[in-house]
Amino acid sequence: MNKLKGSLHQRLIIYLFFVLLASVFWFFRALNETYKADISYPVRYINFPKDKVVVGRIPERLTLTVEAVGYTILKHRMRPRLRLNFDLAHLKLNKIGKDSSYILTQVAIPELSKSLNNIQDNLKILDVKPDTIFFHFTEMISKKVNVVPDIPDRPSLLAKQYMLNGPVMIRPDSITISGPGIILDTISRVLTVNPKISFLTDSFQRKLKIKKTDQVNYSSNEVELIIPVDKYTESSFSNIPIKVVNMPDTLNIKMFPPSVRVTYLVTLSNFEKVTPGIFKAYVDFNESKAGTRSKLKVKLEPLPDYVHSPAAYPSSVEYLIEK
Repeated sequence: MNKLKGSLHQRLIIYLFFVLLASVFWFFRALNETYKADISYPVRYINFPKDKVVVGRIPERLTLTVEAVGYTILKHRMRPRLRLNFDLAHLKLNKIGKDSSYILTQVAIPELSKSLNNIQDNLKILDVKPDTIFFHFTEMISKKVNVVPDIPDRPSLLAKQYMLNGPVMIRPDSITISGPGIILDTISRVLTVNPKISFLTDSFQRKLKIKKTDQVNYSSNEVELIIPVDKYTESSFSNIPIKVVNMPDTLNIKMFPPSVRVTYLVTLSNFEKVTPGIFKAYVDFNESKAGTRSKLKVKLEPLPDYVHSPAAYPSSVEYLIEK
């Protein structure tokens, strides 16, 4: 019984081997037969009219009905990277308006065949779908725009007790963009990608990519962002004298008090630059002409940009006019 089972098992293996061998021979023989098939290819459009750019959608893939031996068709189905060139310099654009044209894809078959012949296959194109491609053109223009960093608002950008130690800088601060006029007319600036930073305790410097808009070319793809950060402190100076502006020569004014204390914020790296002499306090005599004010507001002349949040105490003073 065991011998019989062993003999049947061997016969089954031999039978299956010859079935498989016959299938392989049939498969290779079938691959040498000629077939028709539809194959979808990605397409690259080249040589657009000078100074023109396409707006709107055009087909990203073309479906070709081809005729070739089975082996060639199988190879093309398994080559997803093969891309067809649709060369507009060798094709006639049929105008249907000032900026619109169309092409019947049948007339492009010789050009499309060149892309396929590059891989040395005897593959014949019988038909192309879609049968018509419409192109809508617009003028290509260029303009210079500012680059703006996409960074958080100040409260979340800096840690407590820290402040900007100068302006936020972008290098370069502007770039040239080019593309369809209908698109560029809507662009007044370009943004960087968000660096995702917050609560900085030290200066920040990094190259950032620029956010892109479809169909727009950029003279630079990235810029450098510099955010100077330093710890700050509060300080003050007392006895800053108050001067009077717009005072007639025939009058005299006395103020009570005649001086103020000025408080301000400054980063530690700029602390030594601040001296009492840079603070100029004044009142405007013209504000007394209304006759309804018993006090004059104390103002401070413009200060260097490294002095922040200056304030005078008291903020207003009483006065007495003498003739």
